[in-house]
Amino acid sequence: MFETAQVIIKYNADSKDPFIQTFINGLTLGLKIKNPYITKKFINQYNEYLDKIWESEMDDPKQYQSGKPFKFIVHNLTKDDFYDEFKTELVSSSLITDKAMCVCGKNKLGFILAPYNIKAAVPYDLYTINDYFQPSFHYKDYENREYDKAFKYPGALLSPEIIEKEIINQTVEKNGEILNNDNNKVFSEVIIDGWCPTAIYTITNGEQEINPDYRRAQNLNNIYMFTFIDIDKSLYRSKNGLEPLTKQDQIALANNLFEYTNTSVENIEKLYLKIYKLFLKLKENNEYTTDRFVHEFQKIKK
Repeated sequence: MFETAQVIIKYNADSKDPFIQTFINGLTLGLKIKNPYITKKFINQYNEYLDKIWESEMDDPKQYQSGKPFKFIVHNLTKDDFYDEFKTELVSSSLITDKAMCVCGKNKLGFILAPYNIKAAVPYDLYTINDYFQPSFHYKDYENREYDKAFKYPGALLSPEIIEKEIINQTVEKNGEILNNDNNKVFSEVIIDGWCPTAIYTITNGEQEINPDYRRAQNLNNIYMFTFIDIDKSLYRSKNGLEPLTKQDQIALANNLFEYTNTSVENIEKLYLKIYKLFLKLKENNEYTTDRFVHEFQKIKK
């Protein structure tokens, strides 16, 4: 409980919101006199206030427009068998926005969740273990892979604005620019009590069927028939004056194309740049389709 209060105070130190400042004053008092009743009271009041902020600031997936700003809470599918994702009561998710799209795991697809019953939201990984139906959060020592301890009040509920700002700053510090996680993955963790999915999403660079995550997300949506959203990260990078694809994404584009076309080639490195230039040309001219990309690729690989 006291640890949660310390996190809330730390990240809200510069807040101009008079309600937030009232909660901070109460939490500061609770910590100073080490009073759990006062601390818990102000944490609960603060969380109720933040609940309303989260509900008001998250966007409706049905209103999403490619290239436009957005804020979603997403549960990224980290397991090959997505049915395993439904075996928990507490759902580990992340906030993604038009300026921060990194998620936990190698896959980039999953469910957009409704912003209800949020128990914690922080700009870092809590390493939550939620394999059991228990009303607490289970942490592990990530390095030693050992269960550590369970808190009734772990990680704080911070605002979307604070989380996005922190993720952007950390991403620039570790990767040199926003919307780039080539060197280090930087993502938030949002804990929700209960499943309430509203859409299926995937984060690509607009490759469509070439991208295996896109194909898997489509298959998933064929089962659930939710709103389907393909978030083209390259559009948002371009809008921020960046190269449309990061270096790692350029390599992934070529490798995915080789896999999709069952192509085995020598001197693969020489093809990477050609494939990327072809991809950009088709997209810039609004001529990109999977079939067209594959057709043009057959010409340049010879």
